[in-house]
Amino acid sequence: MNNNKKSLYEFLSDCNKVVIPDIQRDYVMGSGQNKLISLFKAIIEKVKYNEDFEFSCILAYKDEMNNVFIYDGQQRLATLVYLCTKKNEIEKKEDVNILLQKFEFKGRELANIWIKNPSEINKSSGVDFTTFSIATLIETFEKEKLGCYSDDKISLDFLLNKVKFDIIFVDKVNEAEQFFMDINDGLDLEDYEIYKAGLYHHAREILNETDFKEFALKMENEWLKFFFNNKPSESNEEESLVYFLKYCFRMIWIEEERKNNEYKENNVNWI
Repeated sequence: MNNNKKSLYEFLSDCNKVVIPDIQRDYVMGSGQNKLISLFKAIIEKVKYNEDFEFSCILAYKDEMNNVFIYDGQQRLATLVYLCTKKNEIEKKEDVNILLQKFEFKGRELANIWIKNPSEINKSSGVDFTTFSIATLIETFEKEKLGCYSDDKISLDFLLNKVKFDIIFVDKVNEAEQFFMDINDGLDLEDYEIYKAGLYHHAREILNETDFKEFALKMENEWLKFFFNNKPSESNEEESLVYFLKYCFRMIWIEEERKNNEYKENNVNWI
């Protein structure tokens, strides 16, 4: 294991590709609302004094083809990439465009298309929570009604060269470990996220490798996409999916045990 501090420009320059694996959770940081605005304001404070802004470390695996797979840190990294993509829409720096296109999501093609065509970034064309959050990120970044915040204070050059993070390269991790890193990346844990992490841990214990990955991929992509299109307006699709699963598990418990009073909602170990 080794680590070193790099800018986004240095990191992308050193890699062939930077890949967000398909089993990772959706990109959510763009929907962080007040926390996202606080991040922008904190960056602006560093811009004023031309000081480096330090992000937390990024955990990754590098293969023999110099492709880097992000295990932890996709929220911060994706935020930087899409902000740079949007800023470069105006500056049109071809070398920067080539670098940014090294970043890609597996299994989320529209998000990748938006890196090549940032003018198409729009909530109405989003197909999942990742693209919705990317569009929300850009919308929030461009609003000037946020008091002291104005996006033109944060330059493309600053985002590329002055935002620094440690890169820690490790051996490959398994899917279960990946999910626990995902669930802690980007925002504070909610109750439904803790439940989901516990469910993944239990599923990994009782399923073989192939079945676990099939279950995980359906949870993170197919099922989340369904709930994104059918969720109540006051919740996100991940929360709606977890609440639906909780309801189903409760019904299974009642049917098998013929009782309801001893059911523990957050215990998945009986499944």
